[in-house]
Amino acid sequence: MKNNMTRILLIITLMIVSACQHQTIQEDGHYHAMEQYPINKWSTYISYDIKDGKITNFKYDAINLQEGLSKTKAQYAQAGKYLMHAPQGEWYKQARAIEKYLIDNNGDLAKVSFKQDGTSDAISGATIHWQNLPELLKTAQANGPSLKGSLIDGIYYKKMIKADEEGFTSTFGYFVDNGTIIGAHADAYGLFKNVPQEDGTKKDTILFKSDASKMNPSLFDLGNIALANYAQQANEVDNYFIKNNNFNKITIDEKGNPDTIVGATINISDWLLLAKEAQKIN
Repeated sequence: MKNNMTRILLIITLMIVSACQHQTIQEDGHYHAMEQYPINKWSTYISYDIKDGKITNFKYDAINLQEGLSKTKAQYAQAGKYLMHAPQGEWYKQARAIEKYLIDNNGDLAKVSFKQDGTSDAISGATIHWQNLPELLKTAQANGPSLKGSLIDGIYYKKMIKADEEGFTSTFGYFVDNGTIIGAHADAYGLFKNVPQEDGTKKDTILFKSDASKMNPSLFDLGNIALANYAQQANEVDNYFIKNNNFNKITIDEKGNPDTIVGATINISDWLLLAKEAQKIN
């Protein structure tokens, strides 16, 4: 009898542990997370609220901070400026189907599996790529509830009026949710010479420095352009801005190099100016 009772208790314990592995109980509050280094130019983000242990609303969307687009992907799709012509509907309708699934299942993705191309058959109304959502959920849960910040929610973006001495125009964009910065992108764009094309030819092409630095520098003529580790250093600047919610504590030397950002030795004076100017938008 005692052995039977022990087995029963063990089975119940395993069932509880298994259930907890599929769904994490979260405290009430606002949660969010955003891709910082997207494969394409669109950074996916999620934003949701928990009340009495239940998700009351859920937002799944994407923002293009690199090019400074003023609307989200869902807003562009709804306005007819981002068209897929898919049988399941345009991108914003499929995103809403994903949001509904998360609300109905309280964030539980135990029954969701993804194909190699990033799609899933779990939601009949969604054939878009959303394989990044589980990782974003983990990040949001790990960060815990977000305290309400003082900034106005929205997309902020500014670029320099004139190019620098190398011919590059600095840009800076960031995204605010619940009064706090959850995504940022510092960059610069300009003309690169002899860039390899898909057809095998080479031609002068306008590229963002962060994109060019991820390519093989030996493939095209850099001239006097400083590109070594540019993307990594720009990412450190982005991360600092997100973590500190502003640039107010940054000091720079006479060359514009930051003294307070570990891993960044590039000139950030333009980005500091743009960040301050962008704050005036909203």
